[in-house]
Amino acid sequence: MTVLLINPVNLYAVTVYKWTAPDGSIVFSDEPHENAQKIDIAPVEPALQTPSKSVATNGRTQKTEKQAATKYASLTISSPAADEVIRANDGSMTVAIQSDPPLNAGNGDRVVLMLDGKKIADQLAATSIRLTNVDRGTHQLQASIVSDDGSTLIDSPPVTFHMRRFSKLFSR
Repeated sequence: MTVLLINPVNLYAVTVYKWTAPDGSIVFSDEPHENAQKIDIAPVEPALQTPSKSVATNGRTQKTEKQAATKYASLTISSPAADEVIRANDGSMTVAIQSDPPLNAGNGDRVVLMLDGKKIADQLAATSIRLTNVDRGTHQLQASIVSDDGSTLIDSPPVTFHMRRFSKLFSR
């Protein structure tokens, strides 16, 4: 628990005296001195720390101030393209998602990615996702943007792609 104490004296103007010591150094003091120059300092209000807009609890972020939900006009999967054939023996690929306006991760919006109707990536704050070990064959991807309370804000149209992985079973 932190307690902030403010000294009310800090709210008043202060007079400081400045002079040069015999060794050549400059001295500042709140007490007058022979041959001192008087400097009046205007009152300064203390800077108070304002509470942050979010508070972390259990690894999740909760908003302390209600922010307006982002209205997304569109959400598309730009890579892979529709009916694209991906040739990768390790089954790796990158999924790129575009939204208009861009993903508002600062407001708690996240991307959920579905492969063949199964959730494979959840609560991502990124619009580019690397997938590994995707089985060979035809697959369907769909993305959604969800708010921090879990409600779906927008879904992308599904994209069908084909993963081509070579096998020793089909060697020449």
